[in-house]
Amino acid sequence: RSSPVQVPGNNWSSITSNGDAWSAAIKTDGTLWTFGGNGDGVLGLNQPTSTEISSPVQIPGTWSKAYAGEDYMIATKANGTLWTWGTNEKGQLGDNSVIHRSSPTQIPGTSWATVGRSGLFNSSATKTDGTLWTWGRNSYGQLGIGQPDNAHRSSPTQVPGTTWDRVQSGTYRNTMATKTDGTLWIWGYNTGGVLGQNNGTPYSSPRQIPGTTWATGSYKFDVAGNTAGCFKTDGTFWIWGEGDKGQLGNNIGGPGTKNRSSPIQVGTTTKWNNMNMQGQVVAAIEST
Repeated sequence: RSSPVQVPGNNWSSITSNGDAWSAAIKTDGTLWTFGGNGDGVLGLNQPTSTEISSPVQIPGTWSKAYAGEDYMIATKANGTLWTWGTNEKGQLGDNSVIHRSSPTQIPGTSWATVGRSGLFNSSATKTDGTLWTWGRNSYGQLGIGQPDNAHRSSPTQVPGTTWDRVQSGTYRNTMATKTDGTLWIWGYNTGGVLGQNNGTPYSSPRQIPGTTWATGSYKFDVAGNTAGCFKTDGTFWIWGEGDKGQLGNNIGGPGTKNRSSPIQVGTTTKWNNMNMQGQVVAAIEST
């Protein structure tokens, strides 16, 4: 299809997809629906992995948030419980195993608050007490637990600090999170200066991006590939990392010479509202 085609039904609230043949969406009544390919049981329907679903099928329960990883899902229910399913080769399902799951499996605890978009084999979530937890692949220190051995974790491990608000796992090798005090933190691999530290050094513990007026909340910040960005509370948009495909949005592009290792402002408007990054593409909405 080269133009938009409507998915059956109405009252859709949010949608997530990793861009690899499947999607999941939540309706305003809290029902969760999946469709597409079913590699490693990612549709959560307890069906053979060869089964493809070409129209939305409901997963039982009342859900609040759902995010797609690389052939796996992480989602919260309205009662504060956390669930995962799909592929699990690096322990990204957080159930203390590396066994694939074709139906939702609960992660211990009932006080989970927010989940971040999952990365390539790693996951992250916050609890209502302001703690931050990560698990899965840790080859580049993207779990942020300060372990020099880069060992993977198959169950949630706490990231140092408190008052964490939101978190986003990068596509491959890094993670970014905000705190309730308006600070912004990032860690993992540092290709293209994506960690925003004015250097190319990788870090396995959270590193603060300078400033205390970063916006918190859904779609206010993102990291994908080797590019990261965040809005500020004044409505400005700041971005950094690789820019060779023009993804920094300042007429900056060209092979290997247009990276930025510290934040630069996108345009001059102060009305940015929502953003999303996928691979080497950045999209944002400007409020009227």
